[in-house]
Amino acid sequence: MAAQFACLICNHGLNREVAGASALLPSRIDRGCRYLVCGFDCESWLDRADEWLFHKYLDTTDEERERNRAMTTWHVSGSPGDVASS
Repeated sequence: MAAQFACLICNHGLNREVAGASALLPSRIDRGCRYLVCGFDCESWLDRADEWLFHKYLDTTDEERERNRAMTTWHVSGSPGDVASS
């Protein structure tokens, strides 16, 4: 199993390619990310992560889901510096 790590997603604006954003989350989680910290536009990022995780592990065992559990936090009103230090 890959080493587990945290990933800070610090998006400073809404100008982003949706397909690129959608591809980023599975690639991070598949490589061992178990904690996503999201800043600006955080609800969109976390909705994508939740949806992807739900579909990926829907038909797996409880043990598999637990082994691949990922935690997310969002920081709507925090400055980029505040989000990075959380």
